Amino acid sequence: MGTGVDRIVLALGLGWAILGGPLAVACAADWPQWRGSNRDGQIVQLALPARWPTQLRRRWKVEVGEGHASPVVAGDRVFVLSREGDDEVVRGLALADGRELWSQRYPAPFQMSP
Repeated sequence: MGTGVDRIVLALGLGWAILGGPLAVACAADWPQWRGSNRDGQIVQLALPARWPTQLRRRWKVEVGEGHASPVVAGDRVFVLSREGDDEVVRGLALADGRELWSQRYPAPFQMSP
């Protein structure tokens, strides 16, 4: 597997297998794949608050590079794939505070679409 896409597919496949694959039941707060647990952009079993705050409060923010991927949430972790220069970077973050738990980068030269 030599291309960046091959490496991404391998990394995501391994991550999916570790997290339990398609047989695993996602928690209500998990967002384990693109567009959510059913890939439909819907949040399953979300208990909406009786009263919404007048203004949302940001809990944390993490600077990442450019890219076309969405964050993936599973349990108490957030996984992010982005580009920094000619590298692709995969990060594991703590859901509670955005603290970086680990990261892996690899060269994958690519020209971004405008």
